[in-house]
Amino acid sequence: SSKYKGINIMNVYTVLEYLKIDIANNFGIDKQSFEERIHWFNREVEPYISSESTDDYLWDIIPEIAPDEPELFYAGLLAYRDTLAGKPTGYRISLDAVCSGVQCLAALTLDEPALKDTGLIGSERGDIYSSIYRDMCKAMGKDTSDAHVKDMRDKAKKSIVPMMYGSRRAPERYFPDEVERSAFLIAADNRMKSCLILRNVLMNAVDKEATQYQWVMPDRHTVITPVIVRNWYETTLVNGFSFKWSIYERGKSNWYIKNAANVIHSLDGFIMREMVRRCSYNTRLVYDTYNLLLGVKTVEGGVSDDFLKAKFLMEQSGFIPTNIISVINTTEEVNQLSKEVKDKLIARLYLMLKYKPFEVLVIHDCFTSNAKYGNYLRYWYKEIMAEIAESNMLHFLCRQLPNNPVTEKSVNQEAKKRVAKLIRESEYGLS
Repeated sequence: SSKYKGINIMNVYTVLEYLKIDIANNFGIDKQSFEERIHWFNREVEPYISSESTDDYLWDIIPEIAPDEPELFYAGLLAYRDTLAGKPTGYRISLDAVCSGVQCLAALTLDEPALKDTGLIGSERGDIYSSIYRDMCKAMGKDTSDAHVKDMRDKAKKSIVPMMYGSRRAPERYFPDEVERSAFLIAADNRMKSCLILRNVLMNAVDKEATQYQWVMPDRHTVITPVIVRNWYETTLVNGFSFKWSIYERGKSNWYIKNAANVIHSLDGFIMREMVRRCSYNTRLVYDTYNLLLGVKTVEGGVSDDFLKAKFLMEQSGFIPTNIISVINTTEEVNQLSKEVKDKLIARLYLMLKYKPFEVLVIHDCFTSNAKYGNYLRYWYKEIMAEIAESNMLHFLCRQLPNNPVTEKSVNQEAKKRVAKLIRESEYGLS
């Protein structure tokens, strides 16, 4: 690998190296560094594969290697062989966000320990589940090599995800022992304190009269989440026999915790849309808007309502969504933008035009593309997370919910810039 001395420093890898990383991921060592995964492939797989290897031969060596995902591992081997032979493959590597829910909460709240444990600060491949598990072992005076204790990492993972979205039962279910549960809760609080504070804020964002909650994202997508409650009814038949039955319907609820999950999932979806826009872009639209922003060409036509709405959401959130270029169609609209916004958009579009648009398929927090675009996937993911950290996204989202204590001053402005810089210098937002 080599260092990219562009706007942000990060390790970059070749097509064959990304295929090696992908194959290693499907073997089951995705928590190791990229270099360690590449070295593993070179040592354990490369001696057995060449551009001449047959499909049957590659399938037959899989039982000996024993990967976690044999079918995906095999598909990766076929793609690696064909790439060696200079044949197009159509194969997509997969890069996963490291616990995307915690990443979103941490980027909003500038929770530095949680950002480090999810790969968005530093050059190490973080794993918050293992970090919490090690803290638990240390607190309980247990050896991390103990077989029973190793099981606690899986329990920690199964507890953290639902707990992060408001579940109180998950820690009780997976840690019935009070000592273990206490150690888990203390470790989780130490590792992602600000994340859990925001979770509590979102859990308490309740209007007892609401039958739905609604908020707008910076890219003009509107999120609508109906309040669904279980209602019981009783039916009596003609023979006098009666029975009770229930149905889930829209209603009101005094205790509604789903905003914790729904708000973070809506941000997750927003990140996915931004990733697709920056990678799989419309060349003509980007080129025309780039020239319009530079003032190379002039277009008359006034200012549209769609532009004003997009500009308002951009200013309120402090985030410049890439799809704003679809409503910047005239010189008058360009003149309504601040110099800072224009400069940032010009820089973004300039970088996008450096490569041809490529297709990105997203499965939740897993981003897939041709191996030759792996560097762009990693670059844009951490750039988007840095832009969220330095934006006003936290206040923008929370102010649209009831019972909101968050203000613009809840997060320090200087801390935003500092944390955003650290995220831009990170290596493992995607792994």
